[in-house]
Amino acid sequence: MKSNPIIYTKKLAIYPISIALVLNATEKFMNETFTDVYNQDIIKDFEALVGTSQFRNDSRNVVVCYTVEKSLTIGVIAHEAVHMTNRIFNWIGQDLDIKKDECYAYLLEHIVEFLVESIGFNKLKK
Repeated sequence: MKSNPIIYTKKLAIYPISIALVLNATEKFMNETFTDVYNQDIIKDFEALVGTSQFRNDSRNVVVCYTVEKSLTIGVIAHEAVHMTNRIFNWIGQDLDIKKDECYAYLLEHIVEFLVESIGFNKLKK
């Protein structure tokens, strides 16, 4: 039996953007929720993806990670959190600087905490 889509969202206090995690994404749910057009072939071919979009109901900018429950490993969470952080930096026009990366590290930490708290640490796969 396939699980219904679940969405977790959080507005970032210091950036004009929200972040979202969608579990068990379906094409219908993604297209009803976000302005970008999502194709089921794209969703099914990856364990997890990150994209930028806007919510249909209020036009807030959002960086979305969508995945399936079987992919909820610590490694996938870390991997997708890096993509989400990169998307936010790109969106706000912030260059990555490996010698001055404290801002990046704090944002990455914030995103990882959001993802893990949304999922529940005990539900992460090994």
